[in-house]
Amino acid sequence: MSSTGTEERGGAAASFLSAILAPFFKLLEPPFRWAQRVLGVPGIGWMFVAPNLIVFGIFTFLPILINFWYALTGGVQLMPQNRPFTGLENFSILLECKDYFDTASCRKDIFWRAMINTFKFSVLQVGLMILFSLRRPSRAALETQLRSWLRWTKLQPAGKPRNP
Repeated sequence: MSSTGTEERGGAAASFLSAILAPFFKLLEPPFRWAQRVLGVPGIGWMFVAPNLIVFGIFTFLPILINFWYALTGGVQLMPQNRPFTGLENFSILLECKDYFDTASCRKDIFWRAMINTFKFSVLQVGLMILFSLRRPSRAALETQLRSWLRWTKLQPAGKPRNP
């Protein structure tokens, strides 16, 4: 009896929910039918993925393109139309160092100094993280040590023995 009662309650809830959502879905049906007619059944998936691809493109590929344009222009202005076009001159400045490990041999040593500092920081940071992670005991080892300590405390006398 309980399974029939559960099914009846579930059916009533589903019909109530479908009655509430039916007008909303009827509004969406014409655009989906048009998209299915234009894109075809296999192309409908692209319609669902397109918003994600657009957002991904805006926040990933657009900054890459803007930075590439900044690399081809000079100046310190923020807006690209206010920056003079220099072409590959910025790249030639980076590559004219006599010794890349000696930043004083470069005309503008800011970039290579930043690269060396980033490399040093990364090696130091990753090295310390690995060192500390290897030295830190795992949770299982701590639980084992705690369990053995608790067993040891049970075997010890509760107080000082009395002197007769």
